[in-house]
Amino acid sequence: MAENNNGIKSIKPIEPVFEVHVHTGSSQSRVEIRKKVIHVYTHKKPIKGEANRDVIVQLSKYFNVPKKSIEIAKGEKSSKKLIKIKDFQGKLKINSTNQSG
Repeated sequence: MAENNNGIKSIKPIEPVFEVHVHTGSSQSRVEIRKKVIHVYTHKKPIKGEANRDVIVQLSKYFNVPKKSIEIAKGEKSSKKLIKIKDFQGKLKINSTNQSG
């Protein structure tokens, strides 16, 4: 907790964290939510971070947030990841039209 000039304590905003399973080499790119897990399908291969970059792009479109707000908190080199949304400001808006690309 931080304290401002008025002596009022403020807390750090909540940053949502999601479990994400990445499916590389897919024929099409899309985002699905099944059993409380986000599944991201990408046509990219897990070479030099290409798949991770595509996952960030897809999730930023899906949740309508800037790419810089999506962070891979854990699992950078794994198909199972924890994704954090930084600078979260209220409710997430899901854009269902960006499920495939």
